[in-house]
Amino acid sequence: MRLSGRRLGHPLELLLTASRLAAAAHVHRKTFPAQRALYGADVAHKLERGLEPQTVAQQLERMAEAEAWKAGCRERLGGAQVVVMPTIPIGPPPVDVDEVSLRGTVFAHTQLFNHLGWPSITIPCGTDRDGMPVGMMLSGPGDDVVLGAALALEAAIRDPALR
Repeated sequence: MRLSGRRLGHPLELLLTASRLAAAAHVHRKTFPAQRALYGADVAHKLERGLEPQTVAQQLERMAEAEAWKAGCRERLGGAQVVVMPTIPIGPPPVDVDEVSLRGTVFAHTQLFNHLGWPSITIPCGTDRDGMPVGMMLSGPGDDVVLGAALALEAAIRDPALR
């Protein structure tokens, strides 16, 4: 079965919900916004968004939407015990690229399974055409199966006779 974040209805807006941003703003309430200049622009932007007021009803609605999304993903994944995909869907970005502009792309696969609450592990599995390291991410609903699959993949990568 081939799945992608798009086929699972990957909701970046759910991953960056006002509830999570509000929680982050709460953690920094003693230093932000009074010392805003000490924060990086990307972090400050998130904390500012977290300070935007929301009602309890809005928070509950977002939580219900997130749970419905998780249930839909579990249904579309069927009985899959392990999902395997590249850890990031692109090659490593250049050092001088604005991290914020690529965050959604770079973390698309990992955020998807973080939001589902599935354990994941990345196994180094070679290099791309530019010689940069590539990782294969294995995710699933249970630690034991994910770790077992990761150990098997790692053994196959290391042992040329198993390839």
